[in-house]
Amino acid sequence: MWLPPLRKQFARVGTEFFNSGNQDVIRLITPLRISYEKSYAKAFPFDPMVPGMLDPEMIEDTAKRARTRFCPWDG
Repeated sequence: MWLPPLRKQFARVGTEFFNSGNQDVIRLITPLRISYEKSYAKAFPFDPMVPGMLDPEMIEDTAKRARTRFCPWDG
């Protein structure tokens, strides 16, 4: 089973997304529709860029979250 797109995860949790230090922690290791295990195996040892691992939708969702969090007037 895969996690839903980031924007759907953010919509579900709202402000409950933050850790105990009131910080957003977003890991972009797992592209959509790829299991964590397959993603990890494909990306390990995590130092080169791996074709197919960069998901533009996840980058956009993360950027939007950051703009909303730090620039609420611009989100």
